[in-house]
Amino acid sequence: MSVLEGRHLTLIVPGLFGPAPPEGADAHAAIEALVSGLDLSAIEALLSRARVTPAKGPWESPEDLIFTAFGYLRTGDWPVAAVTRWADIGGDESDWCLRADPVHLAADMGDLVLFDGDQFALDLEEANALAKIVADHFAETGWRLEVTHPLRWYLRLNTPARIQTSPLSMVRLRSVDAHLPTGEEAGRWHGLLNETQMLLHECAVNRSREARGEAAVNSLWFWGGGVLPAAPAASWSRVHGDSAVLRGLAKRAGIESRALPAGAAQLLEADAGGHDLVLIDAGHAQARSSDVEAWREFIGELSATWFAPVLRALDGGLIKSVAVLTDRNLRYDAGSTRWWQRLKGRRSFSRIASR
Repeated sequence: MSVLEGRHLTLIVPGLFGPAPPEGADAHAAIEALVSGLDLSAIEALLSRARVTPAKGPWESPEDLIFTAFGYLRTGDWPVAAVTRWADIGGDESDWCLRADPVHLAADMGDLVLFDGDQFALDLEEANALAKIVADHFAETGWRLEVTHPLRWYLRLNTPARIQTSPLSMVRLRSVDAHLPTGEEAGRWHGLLNETQMLLHECAVNRSREARGEAAVNSLWFWGGGVLPAAPAASWSRVHGDSAVLRGLAKRAGIESRALPAGAAQLLEADAGGHDLVLIDAGHAQARSSDVEAWREFIGELSATWFAPVLRALDGGLIKSVAVLTDRNLRYDAGSTRWWQRLKGRRSFSRIASR
């Protein structure tokens, strides 16, 4: 990516278009009902004037969007574990590791539905106690289990696991059956997953949690295996967001990373130029879980606090360009325009989303 003069923004917004319409439903009508009563005029105006480009590869998860924004090409699992471990503690660049995150599996109509740390609390003391139970049990296999954060655990292995996995972001509040590891060693890892569940099911830590009315941490989710990738060629001036993956890739590239600001106005006041990459990912989990009320609140706030200030800055020449990347395999690019170009017909959010 070349260095551009002036101010440029790239917004990564997984979940932008909300929950998928029911199968067989009229998409336009379903989305129209979903956003009824909301003022999404800023989103409509910006995306209506933008050039739309289909993604070269599947953009389904936040991880897809983040890694591809940094210029990486997918050849298997994104190496999320190595990248977030690098963000958390640094470490040996040659280590192959796998995320082994604590989760709660609940039976529902014959399925096991996954709940992650967004749905339960877990402190570091309990996390370490649970990890020790697992690590001790599998000590003879050469497992090295690390806890750098209550909800981010790392499994370092002597040899790479020959499996393909699903990101936790795509499994939360879903049945795990369709997301279990695949590949050459899939059967072995299904067995290890079952063994881990039995190990944690009746342990003292979980009995204590259940006695307090808290969800048992009764399984681990294995995903995102690999080694730390080469430093990306991306030349963002700054990145903004609360994702450990984003922070890890920024650190790898030597780019400053900041927490997500309250809105575009705050971001634009902080610096005069450069190219900012911004991850706004709260809507992804809401869209995936079909939490309609939470997503409606998200999209209304997104339009008011991000798209409206960006649109004003674009029209006023304070921003030269803005790109919006979504998990619907689409990229929107808009530049500053002459006043007559702004008269281009604005399409409704439902028309844009059902494209």
